[in-house]
Amino acid sequence: MKLKSNVRGIYQCLWRSFLVMRIALLLILMNSAFAFSSETYAQATKISLRMNDALVVDVFKAIEGQSEFIFFYQDQQVDLNRKVNISAEEKSVNEILDQLFKGTDNVYAIRDRQIVIGKSQLQLNSSLSPAERFLAETQQAKKKEISGSVRDAKGLSLPGATVFVKGTTVGMPTDKDGKFKFSISSDAKILVFSFVGMKSQEVAIGGKTVFNIVLEDESIGLEELVVVGYGVQKKGSVVGAVDKIKPAELKLPTRTVSTSLAGRLAGIIAVQSSGEPGYDGATFWIRGINTFTGTTTPLVLVDGVERSIDGIDPDEIADFTILKDATATAIYGVRGANGVVLVTSKRGVIGKPTVSFRLENGFTSPLQLSKFVDGPTYMNVQNEALSNMGSLPIFTQQ
Repeated sequence: MKLKSNVRGIYQCLWRSFLVMRIALLLILMNSAFAFSSETYAQATKISLRMNDALVVDVFKAIEGQSEFIFFYQDQQVDLNRKVNISAEEKSVNEILDQLFKGTDNVYAIRDRQIVIGKSQLQLNSSLSPAERFLAETQQAKKKEISGSVRDAKGLSLPGATVFVKGTTVGMPTDKDGKFKFSISSDAKILVFSFVGMKSQEVAIGGKTVFNIVLEDESIGLEELVVVGYGVQKKGSVVGAVDKIKPAELKLPTRTVSTSLAGRLAGIIAVQSSGEPGYDGATFWIRGINTFTGTTTPLVLVDGVERSIDGIDPDEIADFTILKDATATAIYGVRGANGVVLVTSKRGVIGKPTVSFRLENGFTSPLQLSKFVDGPTYMNVQNEALSNMGSLPIFTQQ
């Protein structure tokens, strides 16, 4: 009986040892597979960089932009403002980081797609526990969570409003209750709030984590007065195709107003056929040519009087309006079939006189000058051409 008891105890001890060995082997295989997968991605991912006098933090961002790697570090351990020159063509991240930290006391460790940077090799590579602690500390130091809501002036929530960090793609739309909540970098400075039909708003982050924003309605030009026929109306009440341009946008380094219209307004086609001084004005059309006979150009009225658009200086223009369709030009009858341009000049105001001065100059020269032959050569060539055609020469040798 005593022998059987000893044998049973030895058997149980061996079985427990066997289970411990199986568990240890399983953990070793899992750890090897994890290390193999992380090393495979790091070796398989190739990155190309060519950066001169770039900051270390910009190199980090460039690597993150071309791969799935994410950097974790503490600001006091890495000189982010150090300028470096990086030249790499289809290189692994290890080769680039070796080049980046050459001559410094920084070391790095790659954990799957996470790159941990510090100054202590022992801290990074001795075991997983210090690295995990380091990751947790750096993640907590670099990220912070913000939340809040977006509403309109009446206090109604704005679902679908966009909230993002200025200069980045970090952000999210608000939910059905107009609320948002996400994590941002600790060095983020400005949040941008926007919604269709409302003015965008930029808010400094500072140390705040809760933002309750009220967006204002944006009524673009609805109260602006536009010239229509022989009167004025609010832009929001005009049903015809009426367009305006600010007089300041016509002050270009050109001699004529017509050449300044190209590309400024929708539906305007301007063609400058000559650059000869005095004849360098552009011919322009509004929504094409609508008449087959007579005048095909738009009707231009300056202070209600028909005249050339190039006869007025841009500095004298107070209002520049273009009437495009039939409803806007009906008051002018057939003459307004090709569109109407209404120009209102500046009026005198009460106050101190002001004097403005503007000087424009330019130099023109031909791109290439043709080479001409002299008289005798021309006559010989002309006689030769006539002889080739079977005609008598017109110039004699005398």
